[in-house]
Amino acid sequence: MGYLEHWSLSRSPFQSGDADGLFLGASHREALAGLAYFASSSWKLAMLSAAPRCGTTSLLELVVRMQGLGDAAIDAVLTKSSRNGPESVYGMFRRALGFRNHTTNPRRDIDSAIRESDRQGLRTVWMIDPCDANTIAVAADLAQHHRNLSVVAAASPSQRTGLTGAAGMCGMRIDLGPLSLSEIDAFLGHGLQQAGGSSSLFSENAKVRLHEFTGGIVGDLAIAAESSLKLAANHALQRVTPDIVEATIEIANQYAAVSASNH
Repeated sequence: MGYLEHWSLSRSPFQSGDADGLFLGASHREALAGLAYFASSSWKLAMLSAAPRCGTTSLLELVVRMQGLGDAAIDAVLTKSSRNGPESVYGMFRRALGFRNHTTNPRRDIDSAIRESDRQGLRTVWMIDPCDANTIAVAADLAQHHRNLSVVAAASPSQRTGLTGAAGMCGMRIDLGPLSLSEIDAFLGHGLQQAGGSSSLFSENAKVRLHEFTGGIVGDLAIAAESSLKLAANHALQRVTPDIVEATIEIANQYAAVSASNH
């Protein structure tokens, strides 16, 4: 019997990749509010600062699907960084804007697309996740040349100062942090409800252990919670207990140590 069948779940509750199942904690909602303010302001650059696995990519993907932030009508474009020089950055952004044919002048197409969005009353918001110095320099230059283009650079807190210097302009700061202990029950309940279960599958002490071991980092929390469900099912338990969570973390740590030693 698989773990989903054991718990009477219709799908993976925490690692399904279903965009509609995204859980928004208080920090995520505050970041969305910050992005909405940014999109309707005169700021040209926002620094979305978050530690790895805090849900930055999922949040920005949500913004793309929304195609609007608050009262601001936007054309949201999401790309990664390119470390191969300005022409590579232009080419990447051009493709993200919807161009597919080859050109020797990507900047011309980019300028045309941004101006067309402006005529339609849309503000183009270029979100870069993760961002590096090479990409933000190009993005900031484009933003200076277009009144309706602004840039969101996602990076870790330690990278923020360097990226601000590479951009040559100050940016609005938006922070995205981990889930609090009080949000763990809601996180578990949300994921399990999507899969046909409830947060009662985890004991209260197991929820505390999950937060202690992951620090509320949503990416780590999702893996630990899913793995705990699997381990508890293997032992034919009816709930996830603190011992199961601790064993799950220990197995993960052992695997990480072996992987590190093999490299």
